[in-house]
Amino acid sequence: YNGELTTHAGYAQIDAELISTIRTTAGVRYETADQSVDVFDRFNDSSAFDTSLSNDYWLPSAMVTWNFTDNMQFRVGYSHTIARPQFRELAASQFTDPETDRIYFGNSNLTDSKFRNYDARYEFYLGRNQFLTLAGFYKTIDKPIEEIQFTTTDFSFQSSFINSPKAELLGGEFEYRTRFFLPGDGWLADQEWLFSVNYTYTESEIVVGAGDTITERDGDIVAASSYGLDGSPMVGTPKHIVNTQFGWEGENTQFTILGGWVSERLLARGEALTKANRLLDVYEKPGFQLDAVFRHRVNIHGTDFTIGLAGRNLLATKHIEEQRGVDDPDRAPDGIVDFNTYERGRSLSASLTAHF
Repeated sequence: YNGELTTHAGYAQIDAELISTIRTTAGVRYETADQSVDVFDRFNDSSAFDTSLSNDYWLPSAMVTWNFTDNMQFRVGYSHTIARPQFRELAASQFTDPETDRIYFGNSNLTDSKFRNYDARYEFYLGRNQFLTLAGFYKTIDKPIEEIQFTTTDFSFQSSFINSPKAELLGGEFEYRTRFFLPGDGWLADQEWLFSVNYTYTESEIVVGAGDTITERDGDIVAASSYGLDGSPMVGTPKHIVNTQFGWEGENTQFTILGGWVSERLLARGEALTKANRLLDVYEKPGFQLDAVFRHRVNIHGTDFTIGLAGRNLLATKHIEEQRGVDDPDRAPDGIVDFNTYERGRSLSASLTAHF
């Protein structure tokens, strides 16, 4: 396929200090875009799957910041943004993702997704690169793009994309970052230690109204209710995400341990309930991943070098994708089936970098 995107935009913005402690930023962006994907077939006429999107948007945004002390502030904001389909999502041609080994078909009937974003954030600055933040957010998405799974007549698994009718997201975020020195004398006391933690909670929900429809990759228009979308979480959106970092930095040495945990998330939906050979929804369990990174600077014969060592997935967390029993909310699951589960293994690497 051939893909093309042309965008023209302009914006106006005002940044003003209303009083000594309150600052506001407001603006609007006007944008036009023409996006096209032309699919080619060496044997057949495939022009029926060509697509062209031509849209223009007014995208307003505003933020008010209240600096109520020297080291604290509170911000509230609103913005209207968009997300366009990727070329690969629009191209009605087969391709294979080399990382997941999945076969994809684009959907030439996709449209832009429109976001309205509301957020509030409290920030407490404790020192150089040290802070505490608490935030909350709410988003509405019109026509979010989501991945679906289906099987062909030969029972091979394949993927495509749809525009779900609407989604709502509500959540909060906590982040803390600090630096400190250990008491006493010796090598450990000479290092600057660092610690940070970030936690994000997200509650997402697909909202289907009466009469909402979905245009599938073959052009069929079906009732959105046939996908069982209403009240389900968004694809790819976990409820909980935790990231932590701990380590130390010296004059020539840095060592960091990184930990990350992501809760279960919906990876791909099954096709409409009326489809033959329909797959159940696929869930992913990312689990906990532990990494470590070490860097040390040395000078050898007048040239500076950095020695790097890294270990990834030290706990050998598996990649887990699974399906659960019968897709019937009134029944208990009949069982769990592995869909794409495998050992990711551990990764160790070393590097030597010269600085001239």
